[in-house]
Amino acid sequence: MIIAYPIYDAVFKYLMEDMKIAKGLISRIIEEEIIELTHAPQEETQIKLKLNMESIGVNHQDYVAIIKKETGELEKIAIEVQKSTIQPKIDAFRNYLSEKYRKHTTIDGKEIYLPIKTIYIIEKTFNKNLPSVLKVDRNYTNVLTRKKYEGRKDKFVELMTHDAYFIQTKLLPPDLENEITRVLSFFTRMFAIKIPKGQKLTNTEKRKIARELDIPDEVIDKINDKLFLRMLTRLFGGNSNRQVQMNTELSQKWQDMWNAKQEEKDRIIEFNNLKIEQKDEIIEQNKQELEQKDEELEQKNELIKKLQEQLKKI
Repeated sequence: MIIAYPIYDAVFKYLMEDMKIAKGLISRIIEEEIIELTHAPQEETQIKLKLNMESIGVNHQDYVAIIKKETGELEKIAIEVQKSTIQPKIDAFRNYLSEKYRKHTTIDGKEIYLPIKTIYIIEKTFNKNLPSVLKVDRNYTNVLTRKKYEGRKDKFVELMTHDAYFIQTKLLPPDLENEITRVLSFFTRMFAIKIPKGQKLTNTEKRKIARELDIPDEVIDKINDKLFLRMLTRLFGGNSNRQVQMNTELSQKWQDMWNAKQEEKDRIIEFNNLKIEQKDEIIEQNKQELEQKDEELEQKNELIKKLQEQLKKI
């Protein structure tokens, strides 16, 4: 089955518009039961990120969720999911987070602050030594006694800090048995379309293949996972949705341009570094030549002194 590849913004947005998929995917990642999930008010999702003087397509989906904690207590929180094919500069993510902390969430006509959980789905590997799905959470610790605080968590502290989840899709294992990696497999190249050896394709055909995944029938037949199958069906529909296809193609072209620009910048930096290294080598060579000349001159001076002493004796 040929489906759309959700690492692209338009496809990801189309996928996450299905609230059952969004609820199921987020619930598996944070490993907490989500009782209710709704999109955050539209004004909450209009923050632009900046990278190298450009607005970039880091797609983010913001939600308000009611989760059931291990204690049975219900808690309303804000969840934001960011997906990126690149690794933006740290200030872009920090600026976005600062906006998230600054803004209220409007619920039933009231502006309130909610605890935040952030999920980052990033195709670009930024640290291969980290787990492919990393959770960074917070514990309360009494610094004086060095003991973990086991009491009730404080609302003020919860609003000033947040849990974060980092998913590096290229590091995800091809494991369809684990319920988390199974649904995240759509964000990997595990099901990339294989081009027969020797077959020549046009650039347009290559770009189209890069936007698609091919899920083998034997994989579909053996997986009994409602969320996986719902995502599969949704992405199959996304592959035939003309608007999603057009937006994905535009996103891909933009990404190719951005990558080419970055590669050119990297080449310029590498060339400049090489020139600096060459200059350093020339300086070091000149220094060694000067030292050698100084040594030769000193030897000559010594020889002249000896000759002068011998002349005095005659």
